Amino acid sequence: MQNESIETGVEAICKKGCREVRRDIQMLEQGETPPELSHLSKPAQQIILDELKIIMSVYGDNCRV
Repeated sequence: MQNESIETGVEAICKKGCREVRRDIQMLEQGETPPELSHLSKPAQQIILDELKIIMSVYGDNCRV
């Protein structure tokens, strides 16, 4: 169940697009919670943050249009 919630959280954030994903990463790094993840525990949010960073590392520092 926890893995499904994490996977669903990652997918929900990624569907928002590159710039929004980067904003959500910043939010999570600052201890804030994007609405899509508000139902998850802090440890689950940390796992999602780590996953998002890995995913976004493929794109470098820029979001292409």
